[in-house]
Amino acid sequence: MVTQVSLVPAGPPSQSGCQAGTVGFTCSFTLQVDYSNAPAGSTVGGTVTGTASEPGAPSETRSTTFEIPVNPSAGMVTDTVRLFFTQNPCIEASSAYAATDLPNAVSSQVVAFGRICAPPFTVTAVTLTADDPSQTGCLQGPAGYVCSFTVVVEYANAQPGSQITGSVTGTDAPPQVPPLVSVGRFTITADPSAGIGSTTVSLVFTTNPCVEDSTAAAATDQPNVASSTPVRFGRVCTPG
Repeated sequence: MVTQVSLVPAGPPSQSGCQAGTVGFTCSFTLQVDYSNAPAGSTVGGTVTGTASEPGAPSETRSTTFEIPVNPSAGMVTDTVRLFFTQNPCIEASSAYAATDLPNAVSSQVVAFGRICAPPFTVTAVTLTADDPSQTGCLQGPAGYVCSFTVVVEYANAQPGSQITGSVTGTDAPPQVPPLVSVGRFTITADPSAGIGSTTVSLVFTTNPCVEDSTAAAATDQPNVASSTPVRFGRVCTPG
């Protein structure tokens, strides 16, 4: 009895996608079938079905059958299955699944496959602004002085649900004392129609930073690394 079926594209998504041949593209998958109570000489059989699509071309659906001998004591069998398409499938619009019919019907989850066709989601610019007025500096709180910053991130090719993550690092380095460093993380949900997003980040210091000695910068780490130019923050401590 088949208990579970899984299908995984062979290799991670890439710009090249499925293997090119003389008249089309061969897409490879790893098929795994879990089973129980298999008598000697048993086989598992079924079909792998894939639908491929790329911009400017009609989608095409291809299927291939499989029949695999099983070891009664193993409980699992794997095999490589290939589908042939005339177009090079895009992972954003192509999917496949496997289904057994021998000895019983079980289906896998649907998986995406093919090459990456959409331009990658990318942060293009990061800007950091210190929000506290220089006359008074950061706001005193129970844990220390809270310094507020606004992070503005520009991006391209966001998809629904895309997120940008990163951090703001501030350093208060007055003369003749060890520098104080504070780091705050941020997450921005990217609106595909906007191209820009912002958030507020707070950093805490044990002393009230002076603008003459304090700098901060923002940097993203997902979907890519991008940094702002450093900005000064804190109160004015030296008149002039």
